[in-house]
Amino acid sequence: MLHSKFSLSFDTDNQMVSIYIEHKVNNEKTFSSPIFHFDDNGELIIPPNSERGYNKSTFSYLARHVKTKVAQFKKYIEDEYLQELIINLEQQT
Repeated sequence: MLHSKFSLSFDTDNQMVSIYIEHKVNNEKTFSSPIFHFDDNGELIIPPNSERGYNKSTFSYLARHVKTKVAQFKKYIEDEYLQELIINLEQQT
């Protein structure tokens, strides 16, 4: 079960997701919203740690923050993205 202290915002036109979390840094609440992209098959692209910016380390931190494993978190986001795509297609018809 995923922790409830996060939210997702999808941009299906640009094939991306923003993951919003609130966490503490130096005992102060801080908000973070890293962005990840999807490939044409709806699979979440998690860049390797060798790339600057949001990468595998960032995604691992997010998974720990919501108290789940990386694979479960990735699948959850991909499933939600596919649902968003279906909703958008239905609205266009």
